[in-house]
Amino acid sequence: MDWETLFINALRESTTYSILQNHLTINCNSAYDLVFDFIESYDNEKSKILFCTNSHIINCPFEIEISLNNVVIDTLTAGSVYSYNDCQCDNSSDIGLLLNIEEGAYNYLANELNCSATNRVNSWTGEIKVVEDSCTVIFLDINE
Repeated sequence: MDWETLFINALRESTTYSILQNHLTINCNSAYDLVFDFIESYDNEKSKILFCTNSHIINCPFEIEISLNNVVIDTLTAGSVYSYNDCQCDNSSDIGLLLNIEEGAYNYLANELNCSATNRVNSWTGEIKVVEDSCTVIFLDINE
C-alpha cells in the first residue's frame, strides 16, 4: 500500500504535465514527479523471436533476409535496432530484428544478401519451437 499511497498523494498535488517522445511526466508539488513510458501493447497470444548478428564487428554494411517456413518475413540490416529489455542478445550492440509470431514449430533460414567483407558464414538454418508468451534469441554468428 505504500506505493499506492505515494502515487495517489503525488497525483493529487499535480500541477502540470509534459509529453516528450514516449515519456509522460506529471509534475507534482511533492518530492516526486510521476513519469510514464508509452510502450507497444503486448499481445500475449504471440511470442517473440529476436534475430541478431555480430556483422557490425567487421564494420560491414549488411542485409540478412529472414525466412520462416520458406516465407520471407523481413530483412535484418545494419540499421536495425530493437528496444525490448526482455529479449536480449549478447554481443550484438542492440542490432536485431524482433518478430512477434504465433506459437508453433518453424524452420528458419537467414541469408546474407549484402556484405563487403569476407565472412566464414553467410547463411544459417535451423528449427525453432515457439511457445506462447516466450522470447527466443537466434544469434547469427558470422565467425561460426
